[in-house]
Parts: sequence; C-alpha cells; structure tokens
Amino acid sequence: MYVYQDSRDAGVFTVGFYDPAGEWHAETDHTDPEDAAKRTAWLNGSGRAPDVDGLKSRIKTEIFPDPQTEGSESWNAALDFVLGEIDDEYLKW
Repeated sequence: MYVYQDSRDAGVFTVGFYDPAGEWHAETDHTDPEDAAKRTAWLNGSGRAPDVDGLKSRIKTEIFPDPQTEGSESWNAALDFVLGEIDDEYLKW
C-alpha cells in the first residue's frame, strides 16, 4: 500500500511504500499535500486519473532537465511513450 510522508523540513510530501522488511521506497515528491494524496490514492487503485501535467513535469525535470530539449524529437518521443502508458480511460477524466 502506498502512503505519503510529510517532509516539512525538505518542503515536500513524499509518496512511497514500505516493503515487508520495513524499508521505505520513495515514488514521487510533491510540494502540495493534495497532489501527494491524489497520487497515493491513484497508486492504491482509486481509478482517478493520473496527473498528466505532473508526468510532463517529471519528464522535463528527470529525463530531460535541459529546457532546450523540450519540443525536440527525443523529448516528444519520451512524452509520447509516457502518455502512451496511460490507459485512455483515465484521460477521459
């Protein structure tokens, strides 16, 4: 089960899970607690739509941190891949 932790010292809310040994595995960080709660609910199977803008932001910051790559063929290919992984039903929300 996914949960989120309030890491106020770091200014983020971290979504993740504890494995059976009690080790924490972080999944994403959010500055807004509501975004962390929504992500946690979705990961736990709530059926809510994923945050497409958040996915785009993650591509920008984690895959291609150089803003000059946005709009390039490689950036668009990565974006298409990530969005292609999202079920069309979720995009209808």
